[in-house]
Amino acid sequence: MDLLDLIYPPKCIFCGALMEKKKGKLCVCPSCLNELPRTEDRDIPVLQGVERVFVPLKYEGMVRSSLLDLKFSYRSANASSYAALIAPRIKKEEFDLITCVPVSRSTRRKRGFDQSELIAEELSRLTGVPFSKLLLKCARNKVQSTLSTREERQENVKGVFKARTGSDPRGKNILLVDDIITTGATVSECAAVLRNAGASSVSVCALALA
Repeated sequence: MDLLDLIYPPKCIFCGALMEKKKGKLCVCPSCLNELPRTEDRDIPVLQGVERVFVPLKYEGMVRSSLLDLKFSYRSANASSYAALIAPRIKKEEFDLITCVPVSRSTRRKRGFDQSELIAEELSRLTGVPFSKLLLKCARNKVQSTLSTREERQENVKGVFKARTGSDPRGKNILLVDDIITTGATVSECAAVLRNAGASSVSVCALALA
C-alpha cells in the first residue's frame, strides 16, 4: 500500500467498503467484482454505422447506483475504475484515436466535468491510444432518458453534434466513449458525424448497457 492509500484508504466504488489496496486503477472489492452484472455477446447491440461495440456491464443494481453517484454526487474519481473495467476488451492496435460523446457546456459548468471525457482520458492512459476531443455538442435537446421510444431518441439527437474546428478524424479508426448505452441513438449520431468528417471507422465503448 502506498502513502496516498494510507492517508486516503481506497473504497470500493460500488459498495463503499474499505479496501486494503486497489488493483492498479481498479478500485472494486472482490465481492462486488464477483457479483457485477456482466454483459454477454448476445446482449451487445448492432448499431448503424458503428464498427464494433464494447460494453462490459449491465446498467442495473450497483452499476446504476455508481454511475448516478458519478454524475450527481460528483464522484469523478470513479472514472478510473470504469476505464479499468472497459480496457481489457480494447486492443490498442485497432484504434488510432479515442474520443468521447460530449455533454453540453451548461452541463459541464454545472458538474465541473464531462463523465464520458473522464472515462475516455483514463482509457487512453491505460491503452496508450491517444485521446482527442473530436466532437462538440452544438444544440440543446431533451434529456434522452425522458424519451420512451427509439424513434424519439433518434430524432432528438439529429444535428445536435458537430466535428470540432481543427479536429482531424480523416483516415482514423476511432473509439468513441460514452458512459451508458440505451438505444444507441446518441453514439450512432456521433459516429455519423465522425464518418462524415472522414473517419475510416468508428467503434463504441461504454461502461454499461441499459
